[in-house]
Amino acid sequence: MGETDNGGDLTVLGLDLGLHCGWCFYRVGKGMVSGVWDITGSALERDGVRYCRFLRWLDWILKEHGLPNEIAYEKVRFHGKNAGVDAPHLYGALKGLLLVWCEIHKIRYRGLWVATVKKCATGKGNATKALMLKAAQDRWPEALIEDHNEADARWVAVTHAAQMVQQT
Repeated sequence: MGETDNGGDLTVLGLDLGLHCGWCFYRVGKGMVSGVWDITGSALERDGVRYCRFLRWLDWILKEHGLPNEIAYEKVRFHGKNAGVDAPHLYGALKGLLLVWCEIHKIRYRGLWVATVKKCATGKGNATKALMLKAAQDRWPEALIEDHNEADARWVAVTHAAQMVQQT
């Protein structure tokens, strides 16, 4: 699955889905680019506009960096006791759009448990956002990592790639 023009190299798009969506396009053994995409939008926009923006952003990734072999995203089951309903609804909508987009483009995808990603990054499955950011800044000191969302996306990509390499 996942037809690419990258000569058979493993490429992973790691995502931390949310209002501030962290992303990382990782060419294993060749480097990575990453950032944060803010889909907050304005109070005057209809709710569906942010989802259209998310799909356009995925298309931009494809145009800018090529088709990844695989997409990995943080698999969230609990959004915190004070999260309300907006965060879980947004996460579910973004995840659904992502999976449909992957199916259309025939890209393999997989959710990684948050604790698995945190353990890979810090050795602790319950690491804080600050600890995840520090671990990313220590691992990639040359990168100007914007925030914990970008750090998480980098760790999602690296964790997924490491698991894929172990399976071969």
